[in-house]
Amino acid sequence: IGWLFAESMCIACNLGLVERDDGSVGYDDIINIDIWNVERQWEFSPTVRAWNKSVQKWMRRYVYELTKLPKSIRTDFVFGLSAFWHGVRPGYYLTFACGPPMIKLQQKVANLSRQMREENVHAEKRKKYRLRLCVDTTA
Repeated sequence: IGWLFAESMCIACNLGLVERDDGSVGYDDIINIDIWNVERQWEFSPTVRAWNKSVQKWMRRYVYELTKLPKSIRTDFVFGLSAFWHGVRPGYYLTFACGPPMIKLQQKVANLSRQMREENVHAEKRKKYRLRLCVDTTA
């Protein structure tokens, strides 16, 4: 709630007002948490993207995309850098170490689900795979 209150104060002071590509204006850069998407997502990646959105954009633009590491380990590097930024407590490293495997699992299940859809596998079976993804990534 404190985070949302801080965002509201910044918006009330007209901080963070930006012009969008279509010419309209909004507070897209100052709104940092999309609580609705954090709470309702079945998958890990959209949840991470909806939390601390400004930092997510920055990390993607300046760390993930500009790093010369192989693409297969860039996500690991970004999560490791984020853990280092948060501090030296072991819990941070344990928490951030869980992110990359969960994202990779999510991508594999999404690819499998897409393949099942292309092969016209019954929708009930696809729902079971999505439910399994939800359980595996949130448990």
